Amino acid sequence: MDAKRAEEIGETYRGIMADIKVRMLSINQIIRDPGHLHPRLVKEYCFLQLRKIIELVALGCVVAHDDLVSSKLKRLRKTYHPDAILAALAGLEDDFFPRAVVVTNTPTKSFVDDAEEHGLTADELRKMWGVIGAELHSGTVDKLNKQADVLRSQPEVRAHQRRLVDLLSHHMIMMANRTQTLICVMESTSTKELNVVFGEAIPADES
Repeated sequence: MDAKRAEEIGETYRGIMADIKVRMLSINQIIRDPGHLHPRLVKEYCFLQLRKIIELVALGCVVAHDDLVSSKLKRLRKTYHPDAILAALAGLEDDFFPRAVVVTNTPTKSFVDDAEEHGLTADELRKMWGVIGAELHSGTVDKLNKQADVLRSQPEVRAHQRRLVDLLSHHMIMMANRTQTLICVMESTSTKELNVVFGEAIPADES
């Protein structure tokens, strides 16, 4: 992969992460200030955003593995379905999914290590997408009659959101060339801005 193509991939990935950040902030905003909206409507809005965020995470995996996908599985560029995308990539690459990391900066270099809590796995993300989708559909009359009250604090939304934040706030994803990584910090400590940079993938026996 040449430098220009790598930069294009990095910019596209940054755009996806920026979209995720906006949606996360909108969840915080509507829970904090729902106005006259019924808590059930707030929950539905938040669940729609979480579902969209999960789809964007899957699309980010496609972007980071663009060269691999374009040559082996072009149809992934035409689908949004995270279950299909993540299952297909798992069959092609062992290390295709974002990993939660800790970034340590020095005056000359930055080092990235796996976080103690690695965050969601690809399988767990697929399950979350299904669970949230099921919650958005009313289903049967019996299910309608059994709907529980929704708290204004939206604990179900917050539980799913926290797991996504733990995965994405500082994460790394391997690129298809296996020599570079994309490192994403959703909010820099100093500038509060989203930052996506390239890193060098160091083999385990050289680290």
